[in-house]
Amino acid sequence: SVPKIDSDGRTPAATWQDRIYNALRKMTGNEHDAADLTQETFAKALDHLKSFRGESSAYTWLFRIAINLATTRGRQIRRRRTVQAGQLAKDPEGEGVLERRASATEMPEM
Repeated sequence: SVPKIDSDGRTPAATWQDRIYNALRKMTGNEHDAADLTQETFAKALDHLKSFRGESSAYTWLFRIAINLATTRGRQIRRRRTVQAGQLAKDPEGEGVLERRASATEMPEM
């Protein structure tokens, strides 16, 4: 069947893409990440189209995929930052960087 065209000459998918992108941009605060996640959303939906049960609207299903992808990406970023911060906080001798800095700046006793 032919996709329905709205009064602006757009298909529902084009309208949904804009809405999903805008929601992801608000969530991520980053245009590049929002664009990547929007593309991933539609690719994942296409890959799993057979699993769409029709219990919700197609837009609701797409939106949920987008939110799940953004949440997963956010967790991955936070995890990487935590690991990197943990690696920076320890030197090979096991002394914390902040502890070492504090002891290096202490005034010698007279």
